[in-house]
Amino acid sequence: MQQNPYQADTDRFLRHRYPPAFPPAMSPRLSSAVDTRYFHDGNTHMLFYLWLIDGREFWFFPTVFTQATVRGYFWNGGVWATVCVRQEMIRAFF
Repeated sequence: MQQNPYQADTDRFLRHRYPPAFPPAMSPRLSSAVDTRYFHDGNTHMLFYLWLIDGREFWFFPTVFTQATVRGYFWNGGVWATVCVRQEMIRAFF
């Protein structure tokens, strides 16, 4: 089985880093200006803030993009936890 060459870097990042203390401000202009088609596999291993259409929002560190989902880690307020988000659920990202 081939090992992901970025996995060690990802694990190191997640163990020692915390997201910013405050989320970015969400404004109606931001939500209508962000085209989620630009949230793709070129954005892996970067820190984002996501707003979902169901009202949830969180810091997110994507690791894998598929046709319909994005997998990665979200900040639950104390630790990084794994999550899989359907791309259609993403309202905006920053």
